Amino acid sequence: PPVGKSGPGMICISSGSGVVASRSSGPDFQYIVDDCLFSGGAGVGLFVQGNCELTQTLFTGISSRPASLILPISTDKVLVSDCRFIANSAGLSIYYAGSYTQVEDAIVVRRCLFAGNGGGSTTLGIRGSAPQLSELTFAANGQPHAMGFYEGQYTPIEVNPIIERIIVDSDHSDEPIYCDFAVGELTVRCSDFHGGWAGCAAPWLGLEGNIDADPMFCGPQSGDYTLHASSPCLDLNNDCGTMGAFGLGCGTTGVAESSISAVKSMY
Repeated sequence: PPVGKSGPGMICISSGSGVVASRSSGPDFQYIVDDCLFSGGAGVGLFVQGNCELTQTLFTGISSRPASLILPISTDKVLVSDCRFIANSAGLSIYYAGSYTQVEDAIVVRRCLFAGNGGGSTTLGIRGSAPQLSELTFAANGQPHAMGFYEGQYTPIEVNPIIERIIVDSDHSDEPIYCDFAVGELTVRCSDFHGGWAGCAAPWLGLEGNIDADPMFCGPQSGDYTLHASSPCLDLNNDCGTMGAFGLGCGTTGVAESSISAVKSMY
């Protein structure tokens, strides 16, 4: 059975030195972290070696490098979903050190928000393997790159990142995606990189539903990264489905406006 599970709303660390979990019970051993808060502290927020499922967890105010969440070298599978990485200065919000062999879907990251983070050069860094990233929102981060993909640390395996329905909204001084691998291929679909498609992502602009447009967040100044009804990233306004971690949050859709008009016409 899964072990290492956190409780609902548990404060896993606050102003401490971090939580370390290392596999010692065979390949079926799994860490599950759910509905948890990692806040402050001078150490890494969470360091996990082994199969890991991380959901509905907030990392905030973590200052120690190299990352808020570290997933070291392994052949294990990792799922990170519905999490928030906000106002960390540890450099990388997530660092996955890859696997010794090519593992399909070795790391899956989906429906997560990365906002107001700083330090280092990349917000999310993945080494080796074939990561799948979808429905992520990157906004107001200070790093030059939102995502970085690197060749294997010890074994020259292929790197084949698949990126789908991701929003990157910031004044990146460099390319939003950094690629440092000799063998493999980057795939980007149905994503909005508002502010430029420089670097290895550049050939994908205009293809597979990819755009460069204002995502029209409802209230980014107050941390609200849901989408306005007129957003080009909303499923009602494109053929890709909703991009980013959140859906409709404000404004009036065309359907709602038509309904209101129909009601008014009755009086």
